[in-house]
Amino acid sequence: MPEGRVYLCSWEQTGKSFRLWIKSRPKVQGRGGSYDEAEEALLDKICMHFGDGEAVLEYDRPLPESAQVARFLNPAIVNLTGNTSPDKYGLLEEVYVRRELSRGRVGKGGPYAMEELYSGGICRECGTAIGERNSVPLQVDVLESGYEGAHLIHRHGEIHIFSERFLDLLKPREKKGLELRPVHRLERSRKQFFELIAKPAIPFVFVKGLPMDGSRWSTYGRSKFSLYESDLPIHDFVAKTDLPTPLPTCFTVGSDNDVRLCLTQERWLELARKPGARGLVGREIGVVEESECDRNPKLPRYKDI
Repeated sequence: MPEGRVYLCSWEQTGKSFRLWIKSRPKVQGRGGSYDEAEEALLDKICMHFGDGEAVLEYDRPLPESAQVARFLNPAIVNLTGNTSPDKYGLLEEVYVRRELSRGRVGKGGPYAMEELYSGGICRECGTAIGERNSVPLQVDVLESGYEGAHLIHRHGEIHIFSERFLDLLKPREKKGLELRPVHRLERSRKQFFELIAKPAIPFVFVKGLPMDGSRWSTYGRSKFSLYESDLPIHDFVAKTDLPTPLPTCFTVGSDNDVRLCLTQERWLELARKPGARGLVGREIGVVEESECDRNPKLPRYKDI
């Protein structure tokens, strides 16, 4: 079995002790005097039974959160992503692209340069995507079996793709407003994937008092920031005042070149148990009050970093 699989787990707590187990294989379990100890024990068992040293644990009901984390979960929402990335083609290192360009293979059913994906191309100074996602279809090479989604992170932004099987789990009203464009796969496969494209009305925000890092591109008036190197498991935040009322069960957040599919935590727990959600992970997004937001943080310029 390949490494990096997502395992749907259950848990119970007795006093301060925890027992964790894989729902489909209850005998594969871990115990400990704390959650961290139990998790380490379960990960060791997964490695022993399945040879997976990079396992990701997803729970069918939320684990108890510390007060530090719980204050950011009102309402509780998650960013949904596939825990794998396509190989080589689709998003390429510039050296590889230049080589393929010289051979005349780019744009002829093979790999292409990232600048072809955006209406304004790519900034030569900082590498950020300029303009909106255009009509050029996304090409990917190999997608591992057992995953109903994948993510492609590059220095220009972030792209998420989801399988038709997962999208069929969503209700028509949940898919309303989502632009889902077919992905061109260079490998032969019957499974169809779709790229998520949208114009999110809900941006990420910089939070006062948290050790967030980021940078800005003065030419395009854009900035990017996130929370790194912290014990807090949440890395991205939105403002409660930006969320629609009533809150839909499915919506998008982010920016034109970094679109995230979000679900309420309750809705994600309903879907996480279904085969169409295999290999998907729900990562919590923090929600903060307007008074905690810095809408115009002083960030260093990308080129200075």
